[in-house]
Amino acid sequence: MPVSVSVVTTNGITSAEYKWNQGGCEDMDSIGPLIRKGSHFSYNFDLKVETGVFCPQYVIAEHTTVVLGALSPGIYTLITTSWGVPVATTTFTVPKNSGKQPLNHL
Repeated sequence: MPVSVSVVTTNGITSAEYKWNQGGCEDMDSIGPLIRKGSHFSYNFDLKVETGVFCPQYVIAEHTTVVLGALSPGIYTLITTSWGVPVATTTFTVPKNSGKQPLNHL
């Protein structure tokens, strides 16, 4: 189940926007919390894939937004985990005067 992570800023507040599709025997729930250590963030999801059972045929587009806060200019890392195991790493830059500009991904 691939997860798409976009990091954006609006009015000086930086957020991570998560998007994924789930269905059948795949389920992903946001469980947090957001953890920050200096310029590194991590956010945890509960990713479940059941096997050996009947899986209905459906797909649902899901999304959640996690507010990272008002960040100073610099390079940051967001690690997305599932039960503490890293599943995606996103490195992003908060430029000077980032007010209403989209952030640059590295």
